[in-house]
Amino acid sequence: MRLLECESDGRLKFHEFNDGDVPTYAILSHTWNVDNKEEVSYQDVETGNSKSKAGYQKVRFCVQQAAADGLRYFWVDTCCIDKRNNTELSKAITSMFRWYQRAARCYVYLSDVPTQSSNTGTRQPDDAWELAFRKSRWFTRGWTLQELIAPSSVEFFSSEGERLGNKLTLEGTIHDITGIPTNVLIQGLSSDLTVDEQMSWAANRHTKEPEDEAYSLLGIFDISMPLLYGEGREKAVRRLHEEINKSRMVSAQYPSIRNDPLVGCRSIPRTFEESHVACLRSLCFSALDARQNDVAPAHPDTCDWLFETTEFCKWRDRVDLVDHNGVLWLKGKPGAGKSTLMKHALEYCKQEFGDQLVVAYFFNARGEQLEKTALGLLRSIVYQLIQGDDSIRDYFILRFHEKQMMHEAGKLEWRMSDLRDFILSGIKQRRLKLIVLLIDALDECSESDVREVVDLLETLSVQAVRSETTLRICLSSRHYPSIDMRKKLELIVENREQHRQDIVKYVADKLEVEDKKTRDVIQEKADGVFLWAVLIVAILNEAVRAGRVKEIQKTLDNLPGDLEKVFETMLTKDEVHKADTVLMLQWVLFSDRPLKPVELFCAVITKVAPQLVETWDSTKLTETVIHRRITDSSKGLIEIRPGTESTVQFIHRSVNDFLLRNRRLQKLDSTLTPDPVLISYKRLWSCCLEHIKLADGVRRTSRKDVTQMDETHPFIRRATNLVFYFADKALSNDESGEKQRLGYRLLNGLNGLYGFSTQE
Repeated sequence: MRLLECESDGRLKFHEFNDGDVPTYAILSHTWNVDNKEEVSYQDVETGNSKSKAGYQKVRFCVQQAAADGLRYFWVDTCCIDKRNNTELSKAITSMFRWYQRAARCYVYLSDVPTQSSNTGTRQPDDAWELAFRKSRWFTRGWTLQELIAPSSVEFFSSEGERLGNKLTLEGTIHDITGIPTNVLIQGLSSDLTVDEQMSWAANRHTKEPEDEAYSLLGIFDISMPLLYGEGREKAVRRLHEEINKSRMVSAQYPSIRNDPLVGCRSIPRTFEESHVACLRSLCFSALDARQNDVAPAHPDTCDWLFETTEFCKWRDRVDLVDHNGVLWLKGKPGAGKSTLMKHALEYCKQEFGDQLVVAYFFNARGEQLEKTALGLLRSIVYQLIQGDDSIRDYFILRFHEKQMMHEAGKLEWRMSDLRDFILSGIKQRRLKLIVLLIDALDECSESDVREVVDLLETLSVQAVRSETTLRICLSSRHYPSIDMRKKLELIVENREQHRQDIVKYVADKLEVEDKKTRDVIQEKADGVFLWAVLIVAILNEAVRAGRVKEIQKTLDNLPGDLEKVFETMLTKDEVHKADTVLMLQWVLFSDRPLKPVELFCAVITKVAPQLVETWDSTKLTETVIHRRITDSSKGLIEIRPGTESTVQFIHRSVNDFLLRNRRLQKLDSTLTPDPVLISYKRLWSCCLEHIKLADGVRRTSRKDVTQMDETHPFIRRATNLVFYFADKALSNDESGEKQRLGYRLLNGLNGLYGFSTQE
């Protein structure tokens, strides 16, 4: 295959590739000028005269668009085939369908579809170019039929080079013009199409050479035959039908041939199902729904009040839609109970909107990177959309194939723009017709992304109203950061008397002190913050069970006035194991990603009980023991996330905020002065080094030995990774070269620990 490249000086240069070595490339689809001599030919490129031809405008467009899409090579039929060579021409025509099919991008340049007025130079309304689009000569030419069907990515451009859309976003219009079924446009050809049906697509198409009306269909029917220019249209069409019949007879006699990648049909159900699975895997990540599962369900007989509020009813029933665009925003103090309300609302919506697609995402600032980013949100939304709607799935699989063509195997990564544009396109094209979207803890989205998420959601709500799409968006967040939408319904959780009554119900059910006055005091001081009441009830119940009557009264007399005061009370009530507590908090605060419970346990005992690391006994240090130690040492501020790959996190984001504000860490441990963060990094770095030394008692000389080491030293792998991470953080301001020297020492130490080549 011969491809073009535009060099830095603007000259065009040919590159020839064997069939198995062809790189990623773009391909141009267009209509030839009436005077073929004005097209850029093979000889023009060879001699450097291409710019003098009128057809160079199309080539220049292809150069610029390919560069914009990050593609080095491109193919243009006018000049990439040496038409003086009959053998090369015949081979090119036979290969044409495959060449278009393999292209990463197909650019359709429509020279007769302007988007700007010839008189004023200003952009015309969409309906003006849409009329020209429907009448474009491109839809009447024989060769452009395969150029529309073969590529997975077909993008249409005006005569000015402005993008009009692709065959996904314009599929309804293209179907009206061509009569080609939308499933063929999106998924490609399939074995169940009839000959007459495929022939009908070419009925109103014409070619300059009469024989090409048959030859242009070779790729459509996946056959080959000698090209005999001069034989006339009738003979060429007759031979075409004969070859089609032969091919169909072979397929009928030997159906397994369709599964042969060297011969078979280009689109079969098995491949489509594999594409579906691969598509889902490209979007999925391990914690995609983890936070949603972490959130505790509503306490019995609570939260139902939400569904009777004026704001929720207007949102549910789409009353006064122009005032809120289908957006309901729950706001509240940290710990008020917003996430529990959102989870309760999710279950309600699944029942109430049974015929609609309910999509939910719960941000988590304490979780993995994707759990707190806009990209994670979009990947989750699209994952749920294609799982819940087959038609949306089919459209997205087309986009997935486009991405695959642009990336090496296993290296496909979705960008925010890819997923945002797909969702917006679905709303504009009215493919997403009945959607309920719930997004919790918007404030836990990373600071750099939160504004972009709000802008996207606002755009979606506005576009949905314009396109008459039924979209309901329900959000929750704290009162800060200061993010807002122009049109929305707003509900402040802690201000609702029904919410305060929920706290009364919880305290009545859970508090083991049989005293109405005590309950009234707790409810009053909770001030609408559910988590405050939950923690205070736990503290009082612990004292009740231990029979510490004086402590109960003391706690009641000195009830902390807000959530942060509760955290402070919990951390200072017992200072016997204070060092364990501080170290455990530091590990959860500063690790690069969440630790497993056993990893956190090992990390802490490395400092406080190193003998347990050296003589690790999983029969004694059971999961129950480890979980109890974490809860006890953290004073209940660290929880275990459920799941097969469970990790640890603070019980609420406000714990993280509490520890990092107002010198709280220094108050817990005076040795962290003056820079608690930097000193913490150094301390954790030291812990990793000590753990590695404790595991260095026996040399490991094989992969099998390392696997056994994982069983006897379950923190060793994380420690060997984190030692570099914490060293880098601790020496972030290093200008003496110590960081580089340290790196060599650490690598030498680890090589000694493992005792075998990394290439073994």
